[in-house]
This record gives sequence, structure tokens and C-alpha cells, in this order.
Amino acid sequence: MIALMKIGAAYVPIAPGSPLTRVQQVYEQSGSTLVLTDDSRLIESCPRAASLMQLIEADVVRTSQSLRAWQANDIAYVIFTSGSTGRPKGVPITHQNLAALLKAVFSQLTLGNDDRVPLLHSTSFDFSVWEIWSVLAVGGALIIPNRHELHGQAFTRMLVDQGVTVLNQTPAEFAMNQASMTAEIDKLSALRTIIFGGDKLHSRILVDWVSRCPLERCRIVNMYGITETTVHASYHEVIADDLDRSSIPIGQFLPGFEFRIRSGHGQADKTLLRGPLELAGCQVTSGYLNDKQKTEAAFYHSGHKRYYRTGDIVELTEDGALIVVGRSDNQISLNGFRIEPEEIESVLTQATSSSELLVYKATIRNTDILVCLVSTDEQLDSKSVIATLSDHANKHLPAFMRPMKYLSVSALDKNENAKIDRKKNQAFIEELQAGGMS
Repeated sequence: MIALMKIGAAYVPIAPGSPLTRVQQVYEQSGSTLVLTDDSRLIESCPRAASLMQLIEADVVRTSQSLRAWQANDIAYVIFTSGSTGRPKGVPITHQNLAALLKAVFSQLTLGNDDRVPLLHSTSFDFSVWEIWSVLAVGGALIIPNRHELHGQAFTRMLVDQGVTVLNQTPAEFAMNQASMTAEIDKLSALRTIIFGGDKLHSRILVDWVSRCPLERCRIVNMYGITETTVHASYHEVIADDLDRSSIPIGQFLPGFEFRIRSGHGQADKTLLRGPLELAGCQVTSGYLNDKQKTEAAFYHSGHKRYYRTGDIVELTEDGALIVVGRSDNQISLNGFRIEPEEIESVLTQATSSSELLVYKATIRNTDILVCLVSTDEQLDSKSVIATLSDHANKHLPAFMRPMKYLSVSALDKNENAKIDRKKNQAFIEELQAGGMS
């Protein structure tokens, strides 16, 4: 990635183990000129694929004359996110966007050359952008753990052995890791900051940790952001009073951002107390790669400013705290990934033309998962249908978009226009969460 930056190229990360169909979609939509991989499937199927060893042996970059100074508006990277039409959306982020992110966050959070930050997230997840470039920009150390060091006791040992000072976590990851971290709290003397991002942060997962590790010793920062706004858009340092709230505020927007809260009548205003959030600023991308229709639907200009419709519903509380309370559409936030259920449904429907289905997020035993609700009538073997759907998901969807549970029902509820009603069918998921269905 550093080499690509050096030659003025952009990188397009793909999660390891992604289904071949997904990789080919990204490859075609991005217009990539080279696929660098150690996956034999891609080397065989992509005409411009090459392994790192092949590049080294070919001595592709021979002299410094091959280096090109990049411009501010050149694309630094493209991350593909879930798309409601069944195809992923490419979000191009420029060097200017990335530089604006670092400048804005560094105005609130100090990192230095003595910091040690682990790379815990896939490069296809934009949290990694912050992990990588923030610490390298200040001359600190980027720690790259082995796969077995990402969870549990091995994770905590890695933090201790590497002297990690700044830790980036989604709330779900921290919930899984905090027991082992708390058990070794005395050995985590170097850890001074935990940064949360990627999903709503609930106070309940912080209470036990803070009781053992006071905020004066290790501060906790909650950051809100979206791929389209270059990772982080807001900053909030958690204080003791926040633990009495249900959800931790997302805080103030970073320097360079302007926000609007849109009313139900379509009016935009900063003074409204609740509504869909729209953001403008130098971190906001220009739109989706080679997709004018989706760009026009999600972005608009007001004067000389370009606003992005985040789709997040925010609420301004009486004490001035800004909290994300929901969505204006069906998008799901899961473990840091923003997922369009319609994309999953579009892919799964290809495997079964005789069944109707919907995808939801459900919380089962304190764990958020994707659940596929599928209708199977008396003439269909529900186990066979579910097995077919699961197999199809494994072949055509990345891991973070695969339903963990399939729930068979006799029929999906419809509205007066005979169309499947997503809100009505939510009742099945609520019953599942309450333990009434299996």
C-alpha cells in the first residue's frame, strides 16, 4: 500500500477469502489495472492478476523514475460498500480527503512517534485507513498481529507484549475482548486510549472496564463516521456521566464539517432536535465510482458545498449531546460494516425462485447477527431451502454479509398492495429475540 502511494496509484482492498463473484464485481467496477494477490483463484480468473513474488521477479519498478508525485485530488483508495441494488458501491477517497481526516482528528487527539497501534481490521473496512495512516503519519509503529492474536487471551497478550498505546475497536469487538483485557489490566500499563467506531456505542459494555480502568488512566473516545465521509466525522471523549446514558454521544463534528438535520417536510436546519443527518466538508467524497445514479441519490449541492445524505437519524438531547437513534432506510450497521439488506436479498433470491425472503439484524444472547426470514410453503422442504440459501451465500457473499441464522415461516406478511412489508415482518425477529422462535 505504501508502494502504491509512492507511485501515485490508488489501492482497492478486497477482504481475504471473498467469493470470486464479489471480487470480479469489484475488479470490473473499479477498472483496476493490476490485481495483486496470493489467491490462486484470482490469478487464474483475473487477466491482470499477479502475485507479489511474480512482481518481484519481474522487477516491475526498476528505478525511481517510475515514481509520480500525486495531486491532492488524485484517488488514494477505493473501498466498496454494500449496495441496495445487489451490487457493491465504490467509494473513492482522495489524498485531500485523507489529509483532511488526519488534520482534523489530530486537532482533537494527539499521537506521536512513541505510539504503537495494532492493525486489527481488514483493509476492506475503512477503520483500517485510520489505523494505518494515523500512526505512520506521526512516525509511530504500526503493529501487524497474526490472525490468532485478534481475539481472547492471545489478543490481550499481543497488547501487552507489543506495548500497544492506542487501540481501535468496534463495540462488538470490545465486548468480546474486554473480559481477557480486564483480567490483565495491570499489565496493560502502556494502553492510554481506546477509540471506538463503526457502530453505536452502548454504555453497558463500558461500565465494568471503567470500574477497573478509570478514565483518568485510559481515556475512551467515541467517533462517528461513514466510508463516504472518510472514516471519522465526529469526536467525543467519554466522561463518567456518559455511563448513565443508554447510548454514548457521538460528540462534536470534526473541524471542516458542516451538518444539517432534515425535517420530515424536507427542510434542512441545524436547530432541529431530531431527523436525518446530512454532512458537508473536505472529507466528503465526490460520489460513487462510475455510478452517476447512486451519486445523485446520495449527494447534493447547496451553494458551493456538497452534502452527503447519511441516512442516519440523529437526536439532539436537552444537554446538547448528539446521539444516533436509527436509520431513515433499511441499512444495517453490524460490527462496523454498513450493510444494505436488499443486496443480500438480491443475491439469495438467485438461489430460490419459489421462496420469498427478507434479511434483518437480530440480537441473540447479546450478539448481533444477520437473520434471513424465508417463506416455505407445505410443498417445500424448509431444511433443503435453507441449505441451498446458506451454500449460495457462502459462494457469493463476503463473510460479513452472510446470515448466521435462517428462519422458516409459512408466509411473509404483505401490505395492501400485495408487496412484502418489511416492518410487519419485523415481528418475527422480535419474537426470535424474545426466545419464542428457533
